[in-house]
Amino acid sequence: MAAYNPYRDRVNQKLYFARLLLTLGVDRGIIPDDGRNQESAQNRSLEQALFEGAVLHLGCAYRLYLQEVAENYQCSSESVVDIATLSAALARINKTPGEVQELVNLRADVGSWLGQLLAVLEGQNLLQAKPPAVQQLSTSDSGASIAAITLIEELLPELNAERIMAWHGAFADLVERQRELMTEC
Repeated sequence: MAAYNPYRDRVNQKLYFARLLLTLGVDRGIIPDDGRNQESAQNRSLEQALFEGAVLHLGCAYRLYLQEVAENYQCSSESVVDIATLSAALARINKTPGEVQELVNLRADVGSWLGQLLAVLEGQNLLQAKPPAVQQLSTSDSGASIAAITLIEELLPELNAERIMAWHGAFADLVERQRELMTEC
């Protein structure tokens, strides 16, 4: 039997929370399941809040899962915040598991569910934080900052219930499959 991993329950919880937000929105009619647009500004805001909340929970589940993997391979999980720090932590103890390589490949593929999820998370952070590069553009040419933000928004996949549920499903499948492989180790 595998040793207790404190991150496993938290990953499951965050996956559940993401799914809960989306299904709650659909069940209550906040998020349309027939593709029609909501008419009320309040409903659109609530829909966006549910989508962003679900994405944030998926992002949190991803970071916790990286820590779960580190813990499973008995390396320091506290410093793991992304795939690069997980890879480095495992390299320090001379381990290169296939599960991590799969995550590295998914992260590198901007068209993958993980690439899209992280692009949305990073894009939201980029738009909210207004980084120095965008600030610099806005001080030199007001039209350039608008173009930069528009370009960022165009690169991000459109948030909708179907896309987020697909990310959730792909991530939950990956976690289940990889956990089975890590148990066999």
